[in-house]
Amino acid sequence: MTPMSRHRSRAAPGAASILAIALTGCTGGDGKTGASVELTEYASRPDLTAPPVEGEPLDLSVDGAEQYFFIGPKSRETDVWSGRLIVDSSGEPVWIEEDAETNGNTAGWDLRVQQHKGENVLTWWEGFVDTPLAEGEVVIVDDTYEEIARVGTGGDLPHRKVDLHETTLTEDGTVLLMSYVPKQADLTSFGGDADGWVWDGVVQEIDIETGEVVFDWSSLEHIPVTAFQRKFEDGMGTEDKPFDYFHGNSVSVDEDGSLLVNARNTHAFYNLDRETGEVNWTAGGPESDFELGDGVYFAWQHDVERQADGSITMFDNQSSPTLRDSSTLAEVATSKRTGFETAIELPEAASRSDDEDEDEDASAAPAQSFEHIVVEALNAYGEQLSSAVVDTDDMK
Repeated sequence: MTPMSRHRSRAAPGAASILAIALTGCTGGDGKTGASVELTEYASRPDLTAPPVEGEPLDLSVDGAEQYFFIGPKSRETDVWSGRLIVDSSGEPVWIEEDAETNGNTAGWDLRVQQHKGENVLTWWEGFVDTPLAEGEVVIVDDTYEEIARVGTGGDLPHRKVDLHETTLTEDGTVLLMSYVPKQADLTSFGGDADGWVWDGVVQEIDIETGEVVFDWSSLEHIPVTAFQRKFEDGMGTEDKPFDYFHGNSVSVDEDGSLLVNARNTHAFYNLDRETGEVNWTAGGPESDFELGDGVYFAWQHDVERQADGSITMFDNQSSPTLRDSSTLAEVATSKRTGFETAIELPEAASRSDDEDEDEDASAAPAQSFEHIVVEALNAYGEQLSSAVVDTDDMK
């Protein structure tokens, strides 16, 4: 345990609910939100401080065992406090680890409980942040908070090239990582240079024990820059400001062992062959292999995952820029129920986008479209806490 790592008591990691407990603060005269936050101090541990965690106490006990929240407060703009906390349902910390620097440029993100070799472990991303670029590594500790491993990118990439969005461990003893790598590409279709610069969305699967790269994928080799769904602005596409056409932010294992990769800036997610890296199908965006149906729409989405019931969940971010008055979730979620996810059931038989495939598959099952969305609140293990179903007819 590093000198900045402290815990009040040993706490076996439990399931973190995505229902929100908000870190609150005031706005000071300098315009920095939270600048006047008063940190909590502890008489028994004067070396520890923590930001106040406020919210209504939630009863999330399972079989009588209390469940904890895993949060990573940041103060990049205020320099007040940055680090990782495990808190109980009343917001009282049970484990505190403060970053060595409070400015958030060197910080830990994505604190969560995962499984490694059949045991609960705590993982987070640690590194340098300068949006959209983030460079770091994944830290894994056991239930005594002792460090097991630090995993980074490999192959042609330096070790601390891991992006902060994804830190998923697999049953195969590997971790799924993403990285933003500057590369040159033809941007003339946007009015840019033929030898312009983009952020290539790289996905790697790394063996935790050996550091070996077992899967390596490049968005540029499979997804064209024309899939970008934002306005190409002046100054984009230079070596100093690469064009962020893809913006990968999640990768997870699908039910058949393939990979689901999400790209915020293409409004789409992709199913990849885990051996060849080929794109099996695309959902969302202009090149979707599925008809989403009237009223079913998502944009700038995050955290795409397949659930045990076969549905695929995501966070329908809808920002930024906002393409609708509000997210589709606004139809069923209120300000009191934050952290919901949109679950979309992909049809087993879906029409391809081009006429040639439609002719070849004339005898196949008729095309299906999305008829509803399911809005769910899930805990960290994917267990449903509550849900609601919305017919797309009601959302037109």
